[in-house]
Amino acid sequence: MSVNKPMTILIVEDDPEELLKFKDYAKGNDDIKIIGVTNSSYEALKLAEDHLPEVIVLDLELHNGLGSGIHFLNELPSSLISNDPFIFLTIDVVAEVVLKIARDAGVTWTFSKKQRDYSVGMVFDMALQFRDAKGKMNELARKETHEDREEEIAKTKERIVKHIERELDLIGISRALKGRYYLVEGIYFLVGINIDLNLRQTTAIEHLANLYNRSGSAITRTMQTAIRSAWKKSRAEDLMLYYTDRVSYQTGIPATSEFLRYYAKKVRRMMQ
Repeated sequence: MSVNKPMTILIVEDDPEELLKFKDYAKGNDDIKIIGVTNSSYEALKLAEDHLPEVIVLDLELHNGLGSGIHFLNELPSSLISNDPFIFLTIDVVAEVVLKIARDAGVTWTFSKKQRDYSVGMVFDMALQFRDAKGKMNELARKETHEDREEEIAKTKERIVKHIERELDLIGISRALKGRYYLVEGIYFLVGINIDLNLRQTTAIEHLANLYNRSGSAITRTMQTAIRSAWKKSRAEDLMLYYTDRVSYQTGIPATSEFLRYYAKKVRRMMQ
């Protein structure tokens, strides 16, 4: 439903004069579009299923037509129910039993034609007010859902980053080194990818380059410096205990891509 488009309305009414009033009022209102009129609840069901109107103005008693408003309500197609239209029932005689039946059948509002200030304009105005309120409620729900999602993402990232930080502390990568921050972000990026990590280490470098607006080679060198510093200063026993993947026989330290992949796999196992 878009409040920027005319509100689509189906009129089910057997009084020609009443029907003419609805048509005349709609002609002068750009917010309203009547998509069908009928004095038959049987035809109304077909029109409703074909057009899925936002609003249905339904006369309870179709003495000069076929069926009734109650018949229409009892036979509503599932496609229309899922579209959640506003159903406004117009009645000549108000009886509590009738109102209960109408409410139970999903009627949004009931208008008595005998009411002193009743008019077709009142029906349309009420429909527009309901539409506006529904739009605001939907927007609020979307906003709350988005905020909840953002909050959940932030909490999940916080948990993952804590695991990463702890692992880097264990092998002595200093928090003072800029390369550490790149390592944390690169590992976090890989943890969040639900595909084969063996195929994604290059993409992690690209991600960091875009995130920090630096070249991939510069990012890689800075991370290598942080790794090299740990392998130079930390105890060999700690390195062998906490980092069990390969190291380069030429440099004596892990390759940056393998380092990222190793910790992404390790942290992901911790999160399971």
